[in-house]
Formats: sequence, structure tokens, C-alpha cells
Amino acid sequence: RSIVKLKDSNGILKPVPVKIRKPDEDFKIEEYPSMTLYNLYSVRDEVRYFPDSIVVDRDFTRNKLIEEKGAIPYNLFYQLDFWSRQQSDMNDMTRIWLGNHPDKSFNLPVKDMAGNDRDSFVLQTDDLRKSDFLTEHDRTFHSVLTYKVWVEIDEKIRVEKDMITEIPYPDTTKL
Repeated sequence: RSIVKLKDSNGILKPVPVKIRKPDEDFKIEEYPSMTLYNLYSVRDEVRYFPDSIVVDRDFTRNKLIEEKGAIPYNLFYQLDFWSRQQSDMNDMTRIWLGNHPDKSFNLPVKDMAGNDRDSFVLQTDDLRKSDFLTEHDRTFHSVLTYKVWVEIDEKIRVEKDMITEIPYPDTTKL
């Protein structure tokens, strides 16, 4: 679903089509204006990684606690491309997109592998880059933004452990 909408030849606002580029497919823009999204690469994020287990529940009646192995954080890098045959369409697309994300970061609503709703932090990693391609008959305007998306691989591995609920103190009056 695209938040970028442009007027068609009848003056009606329509969403600009968005296509996911896949590395194993031929890449060809068939519709202008349009947008494409491409996964550049991913890298494990050691700064956000917490190697210790995390206590997620306590059972005081049985003196047990439940620990879960911490999620492994990754950063996914995506390239968002804008394509147009007219400079005015390009200007409108980038203005609308950047106007909806003026702080260069936002929370993206996503569904995890289990179908749960979550938010992933998204950070624009560079400024808008523009170029154009000329052929004998056509001119194509192209603008690019790159984003870093925070995600986690969370296997939800849980372990039950004994929990200390009382610490006996020695009677120091008898020393």
C-alpha cells in the first residue's frame, strides 16, 4: 500500500504502484511513475545484542522462574527507488514521501512470523540521491533513499529455573 498518491490524467488521486525487487528476477520498470523496494543486505547488530537470558515470568508458589533467550538483532538495509518520466511527478513523489517522514525515522507496523503485530524502527541512512537516464527517445528520472530497519530473530527459547525467594542471614548475636 503506497502513501504516495498522484493525480492521473483525469485528475483523480491514485496510489503510485510499489514493486518489490527480487535479486533473482530481471528488473524492468513497466509503469511510470512507480516505486521499487529492494533488500540490499543484512547484518547482525552487536550493539543491540543482549547475550544473557531475560526473566519473563515468575511462579512464587513453586519458586520457579522462566527465562527466555534474548532475541538476536539484525539490521536490514533497503533501497527505496522512485521512477518517473516527468520531473514534476518525481518532485511530487519525493515531496510526499519525505513529508510523511520529516524526522528521517519512523516506526513501521509489521507482523512477525507468528502473526503478531509489532513495530520495527526504520532510519533513513542517507540523503535523497537523484539521477536521470537518457536514451534516444526517453528520459527517466530516478531518486533513491536507503533505510536501515531494526529486526530481531526471536526463537522464544524458554527455560524454567529454581528461584531463590529467601536468603537466610546468620544470627550475628551469637558470635
